[in-house]
Parts: sequence; structure tokens; C-alpha cells
Amino acid sequence: MDNVNSLFEFLFPLNLIIDLVNSFFISALILYICKKNNISSNLSIILFASCFTPFLFNGFLIDWTVFPDQTKYIRRAAEMRNFDITENNFNPKNLKLVMTKGIYMIFPVPFIEGFKSIGFANRFALLVLIIFLVKKNFDKYFILTLIFLPSIILYSSVSLRDSLIIVISILFFHYFFEKNYLTSFLYLFILFLIKFQNAIFFSIILILYSLFFNPKFSPNVVKKNLRDVFLLFITAVFILYFNDIMEIFNTRRYGMYDEEYGSGAGYIDLNLGNLSFIGLISFVQFFLSPIKSFDSITGLLLIIDTIILYLIIFYFFNKIYSKNKKLSSFWFLALLGISFVYGLAIFNDGTIHRYKVVYAIPLIFALLKSSKIKNV
Repeated sequence: MDNVNSLFEFLFPLNLIIDLVNSFFISALILYICKKNNISSNLSIILFASCFTPFLFNGFLIDWTVFPDQTKYIRRAAEMRNFDITENNFNPKNLKLVMTKGIYMIFPVPFIEGFKSIGFANRFALLVLIIFLVKKNFDKYFILTLIFLPSIILYSSVSLRDSLIIVISILFFHYFFEKNYLTSFLYLFILFLIKFQNAIFFSIILILYSLFFNPKFSPNVVKKNLRDVFLLFITAVFILYFNDIMEIFNTRRYGMYDEEYGSGAGYIDLNLGNLSFIGLISFVQFFLSPIKSFDSITGLLLIIDTIILYLIIFYFFNKIYSKNKKLSSFWFLALLGISFVYGLAIFNDGTIHRYKVVYAIPLIFALLKSSKIKNV
């Protein structure tokens, strides 16, 4: 294990020195940003302390092997920062990885060395987003969720891209509802490169949102006609390309199944005949996950965090439902729709939990942001 660790970070004490430099650098930046934006002393202290959460993971509370995907980003992000132009680092066939590494390359973290380095970059991005939302006087309970939800603390403290996806998704929704469509499209483009599924889901959702709620489509006759045309178009495309869509989806689904179970034994391809039944079963399993991981400490923590996430979802949707039933129902159906699709494709409890957080938090933000718009 030590030999594997040495491939991605320096040995003690040099690794500790590098982590301390990174942590103090981003904490100083966060304090400076807080001061420049007149953030309260109490919140500034909390955000300052939050800069050090990467020390809790990848060696202290959990080993890096819990999230082996981290190794994809660490070394190559460091190589890109050093302008090491190789086929692996600038391969156009893998734009998702290239874009993710490119983003981390420009983050104000002095050293991209070791498993905690990108964790510090993730924390910095999340904390800057929190300061941004505070300045915008956004919902304080949502901001508290970003600060204290255990899964967000975890995923923004390790070298994974999940928290980066959350930050980009929230900014995409923010600028869309602020009608700054050029900036919104820029974040959508970045999201498409690093998490294309969510980019597609969110785009479809916002198109439907515009058809249902955007007052520009008034009078209602025009809005209804456009909505009907769009729904007919989507239905026609789905029918015409159903087999092609299923072939691509089943290929990815089989890969996720094989990765989880070690073989394709018991796997069943989706088709028009079994889609509804398997979809319903998969959705229930997706919703209950990670209940089957109750036999481990990690699984127990995932269960607790999932329960907290569900309570947060219930709180915010119930809050908006009491004011605007139609809007709350729309975003809840969007949440269920994405859950249904991901439920068909993912089999690992840890991955399911990560995906839930990555799309649920931005959708909660979109719900709250859209509820502030007049005439909706």
C-alpha cells in the first residue's frame, strides 16, 4: 500500500508540509474574500475552519482506497499545470477527464501533489460559492446545507469531481434564472464536458420549465401550443431512436453492472417490454439504497446521510409547495425523473449516494431560485 501511495504523493513529512501549505494558502484566501465581502465574523470563522476538512479524509477517517477514482485526477492535473503535453493529458477522446483536470490545474492551490491536494481545491470552490450565495442573500438554510451536510463535506474534501459538478450546476441554474443566458450557457458547456448526463437532464428540465412557467410564452394558447409541439417532438425522437438509445444505455448499464458484480451473470438488457417493470423495481432499490450496506460502518454512515438528505429534500419542497404547488410539483417530478434514469443504470451503493447528492442539491437550488421569480 505504501508503494501505491508513493505513486501519487510524497512520503512523510514532505506530504504533510505540502498539505499544510495548501491548507493555509486557501484559508488565507477565504479570509481575504470574506473580509472584502463583509461576511460576518462567525461565518468567516466557520468557512476558515472548513478549509481544513481534507485532513479528515484520505488517511485519517477513511483510506484513499474508498474512492480509488481520485487517482485519475491527481497526477495528470499536476502534469497539465507543468505543461506536460502528452497524449494522455490532452486526449480529445476523453474530454471529460481533460476538462476536469484543466479546471483543477488553474485553481489557486500551490501544489497538486497527493490525495488531499484536489480536496483543497474542491473546498475552495465550494466556499467561494457559499460566499457568493451569502452576498446574494440566498436562502440561509440552503447555505447551511452546503456547509454542514456530511456528504458535501466528504465529497468536497477528497480528490473527486462531485463537488465541482455541484458548484457548476448551481451557477448554471443561478445565471439562467437571472436571465444571464450567455454565462449560464458557459457553465452548461463546462457541465456537458464533465458530466454530460446531468447537462442533458438539466437542459430538458429548463426547456420544460420555460414552456410551463415563462411568462414570455403568454398568452396561454401560445404557451400550450409550444409545449405540445415540444412534447410531441421529444416523443417522436424517443420512438424513432428508441433502439439506438437503448443500445447505448444498455452498454453503459452493463459496464456498471459488471463493475459492481464482477461478471455479467444475471444481467438483463432493457427493452420496450421490460422497461416499465425493471424501471419500477430499480427506482425502489435506488430510493432505498444504501439500506443493503447496513453491515458496515461506511454503509451505516451512508444510510444516515441519505436520511438527512431526504429530510432536507422534504423540508425545501414542502416549504415551496405551501406557496406554489405547481412549481414544487414540477421540480419534484424532475427529481423523480432523474432518479428513475439513474436507478436503471447504477448498482453500487456508494455511487448511487454520490449521484443523488450531485443532482439533488442543484435541483433544490433551482426550486428555491425559481420560487423567487414573479409571475411563476
